[in-house]
Amino acid sequence: MQNLHFRMVHGSKNLAKEKQLLKEIKRNQRQDEREDSFALFWTQLEKDLTFVSENLAGKNIEELRNTLLDFGPTLGQAKRKLVDVEKDIESLRKELAVLDHMKNRSTRMHYDTLITSYD
Repeated sequence: MQNLHFRMVHGSKNLAKEKQLLKEIKRNQRQDEREDSFALFWTQLEKDLTFVSENLAGKNIEELRNTLLDFGPTLGQAKRKLVDVEKDIESLRKELAVLDHMKNRSTRMHYDTLITSYD
């Protein structure tokens, strides 16, 4: 890449050749960026895998399974409770819409009564 840059700056090329060199420089820069990005990704992946393996190395698989089973029923109960709460919220929203409609109708009737009493 430095060679391309040197040729671009110090060469006595025509405009078409300079454009071609510039495109090649940009293409090489993008390739370098992709390689750097992949290297960062790979490094982070290795760190994550090391962390996971170190944290699980001291644990017994049976102990982990039992812990998971302990949380299973609690998680299921929480999910069922969440479904019930969502149903209650939906019911309350419908009831609120009905009450808003009744309030608006009542306000209109009261307003109409006031208007007719002044006539």
